[in-house]
Amino acid sequence: MARLMSVSLTEPAVVDRTKTVTRRLGWRMLRVGDRLTLCRKVMGRRPGEPLIRIAEVEVTAVSREPLDAITPDEVAAEGFPHWTPGEFVAFFCDTHRRCTPATEVTRIQWRYLDSPPVAAGQLALAVNDRAARISSCGTYCDSLGRRWAPGPCLRWVMLGTTTSGQPRHPLYVPAAQPLEPWGRS
Repeated sequence: MARLMSVSLTEPAVVDRTKTVTRRLGWRMLRVGDRLTLCRKVMGRRPGEPLIRIAEVEVTAVSREPLDAITPDEVAAEGFPHWTPGEFVAFFCDTHRRCTPATEVTRIQWRYLDSPPVAAGQLALAVNDRAARISSCGTYCDSLGRRWAPGPCLRWVMLGTTTSGQPRHPLYVPAAQPLEPWGRS
C-alpha cells in the first residue's frame, strides 16, 4: 500500500507534473521503489474533510543532505523554476519549524505512475462545477450564459453529471474517470 504525502505547498507543480523532487524533515525510512500517493492535505483535516489524492509516484532516489546544498536545477525540480537556491532555502525554513539552512533533510526523487488528469497546457477543470478554464488561449468561460470569445481551443468537458444534471465536481470522481463532452454549447 502506498504511503500518503502532503504536497499542499507545491500542489500546482504536482498537478502539472513538473515537480520531481521534494525535501523533507524526516522520511528516513523511505526506500527506492516505494510508492507514494501525493495528496493535497494528509494530516490536520477536519472531520468529514475528504482526502484529495493528486498523483501516484514511485521513489527513484533517496538521500540525506544539508538543505543549503540545493542547486538551481534542484530548485526547478522542486517546482520553483524561477526561484534561486537562497529563496528556496528561506521558504523551506519559514515553513518548517526548527529548520536552518544547515539542517540535514531527506531528498526524495520520484517518477509519476499516472498521467496528468488532462493534457497539460490544453485544459484544466475549475473547482467550481459550473465552469471550465481553458488555458491555451487564456480564456475563461462559464455555463451561466456569458460567452466570451473563446478561440479555437474551447472544449466543454465534464466528468459525468449529478442527479440534478449538473456537471460532477472534479474532486469527487476517480482520477481514471474519462472526460465526456458537455451538452451545453
